[in-house]
Amino acid sequence: MEDRIELPHSAYILPAPIADWPPAWWFWLVLAVVLLGLLSLLAFWLRRHYKRQYRREALCIVNQHYQKSGNDQAFVKSCLESIKRCLQTEGQQHLASLPAATLFPKLDQQVRHRRNSLTPLVALFETGLYQANAKLSADERRQIFDATRTWIRKHHA
Repeated sequence: MEDRIELPHSAYILPAPIADWPPAWWFWLVLAVVLLGLLSLLAFWLRRHYKRQYRREALCIVNQHYQKSGNDQAFVKSCLESIKRCLQTEGQQHLASLPAATLFPKLDQQVRHRRNSLTPLVALFETGLYQANAKLSADERRQIFDATRTWIRKHHA
């Protein structure tokens, strides 16, 4: 005797479901492409991080000189040197050798952030560099600091 249950509508019973595992053959291909993409993105971010290390170092130097309230000439000199070192690191030696009056308009073209433009500060840079007893006001120091920091962070040399 069979213990079989007779259902009134046996024609409507669905077949057994297909197992979820193992997945389709192309699942491994899609997984490999996704993982390769994530690893490529991580490698790109790490490479970019190490490539921009000179910017972090330049910002650190400018911050240190800005926080020292003593010598304005050393502060202006460190700002200009940091800008020129960034240019040399990016392989723009022809720009790094230019005087500030010629250099700053070209640098402002590289940065689309017009609020902290370097061009109006040419006179302050020249005064601060070549006059040993030149004193900058707190506002002038802040303008030089902001413009230098903005250019270092945003330039595309």
